Amino acid sequence: MQRTISLGKRGISRQLKTDLTGYAFIAPNVLGFTLFTLVPMIISLIISFTDWDYTQGFGNWIFNGGANYVEVWADKWFVDSLVNTIVFAADVVPVTIFLALVLAVVIDKFCYAKLPIRLAMFMPYISNVVAVAIMWVMMYSPWGPFTQMVKMLGVENPPQWLGDHHWALPAIMLMTVWSGVGYAMMIYTSSITALPKDIYEAADIDGAGEMTKFFKITIPFLSPTTFFLVITTFISSFQVFAPIQIMTRGGPGTATHVLVYYIYTTAFTFYRMGYTASMLRRLIPAVRVDCKQRTFRAVHRTVLQRCKNLAHIHGRRNRAEMLIETKVDTALRRSELEPLVSIHAINVKLVVNALTEAAFKHSQDIVTFLLLSLCKNLPSDLPVKNFIRLFLGRKDIR
Repeated sequence: MQRTISLGKRGISRQLKTDLTGYAFIAPNVLGFTLFTLVPMIISLIISFTDWDYTQGFGNWIFNGGANYVEVWADKWFVDSLVNTIVFAADVVPVTIFLALVLAVVIDKFCYAKLPIRLAMFMPYISNVVAVAIMWVMMYSPWGPFTQMVKMLGVENPPQWLGDHHWALPAIMLMTVWSGVGYAMMIYTSSITALPKDIYEAADIDGAGEMTKFFKITIPFLSPTTFFLVITTFISSFQVFAPIQIMTRGGPGTATHVLVYYIYTTAFTFYRMGYTASMLRRLIPAVRVDCKQRTFRAVHRTVLQRCKNLAHIHGRRNRAEMLIETKVDTALRRSELEPLVSIHAINVKLVVNALTEAAFKHSQDIVTFLLLSLCKNLPSDLPVKNFIRLFLGRKDIR
């Protein structure tokens, strides 16, 4: 009895030591989050209820209730900035994603000297944004290539581009797409090189053309990468500031006034920190994307889709496959989806490994049933079948 009690105490102290070690590892991150994220958010919330000129010091806070929040939607400059930002993001995101996907596929399949071409496409993204913006200002000038090209087409009075109310924002959109498409293309390239070759070979045997393989195989298998790029490009589009500041300063009029630039001018030109904080508080709930939750849901759908693709390559959809989907869906909804977020490369081994890792925590029967059912519908020479045999320790799988 004495020995049992001492072992129990030793076990508790060992667990406490493990917990303290874990807390020590996360302490720097928690401290940084508290000091540089949580505390500023609380302070900005307080400031949003004041009329504060920061040049007068911290003690000069004049509380005005919720007057700042009422004023926001009556402010024409804020509404115009919000509309311009939405238009900017709605145009830049799909164009960038589409061009990046097409370029990645074309360079991968039809181009020689792939590496130099990819580096040349990637250079605008890593170049200094000030230098890029100044270069494009010169290109939009009356003696620049855009104006001269329009004159060659027979237009006597070409637009002034950055000085035109209708053309200023599209001109900045074009520069943003040009500078950002290289990054998205490189992300797509890394995913394309990891696509399983056996599925393309099976499609060739079935007589599928290049366009069919592109729309039926490449695009569905690149859906996690597309989702990642849509989120990151959307966020960067809502945060656009430097090109506006350098090229147009929000003009002409409010043609290129975007939210971040208007927030900047309100805070550091008109010294209205309270009103600025209220705009941020209005903006964050409206455009905030719960990336973690949506990423988990997207990966959940993607894993299920890959499971169905594997089962459908060499067999018809039947009741057993529907039962597989139901069981996997239940297991994944109960499981922790964090390990799946890192899956960007499309690989059958990773797919099965991810499925089993998620479901293993809850039901070994589901894992076995899933893998055995997948094996039944897959050809014997598929590499993933050997992996399943080793994983289950079942040499009798055919």
